Amino acid sequence: KGHVAVDLLINPIRKRFGGLPVKILSIISYIATLAVVLVFLISAVNLMKASIRYDRLTNGTFQIPESLLDVAIVIGATLSLVTVFFIILDLLSGGKEYSE
Repeated sequence: KGHVAVDLLINPIRKRFGGLPVKILSIISYIATLAVVLVFLISAVNLMKASIRYDRLTNGTFQIPESLLDVAIVIGATLSLVTVFFIILDLLSGGKEYSE
């Protein structure tokens, strides 16, 4: 279900200390992920603003405004941020799906 490297770390912790340290480790990991996604979102918004400000076009035969492409990056980063935020809320409210 998970990555092999993570399973090699999580399974001994779960066997030795139980589920609470695994849950805490999961929450810390998702908070770090939230921070990285937030930085990515801020960078994507700045990129989109620059594309709009300088009216950049893509290279090639069919040129389109780069800001149209940057909107997709901002939408994806926003949806990722919301997803990770709700995973953290689920873990804090007692959910076990994302800590196993």
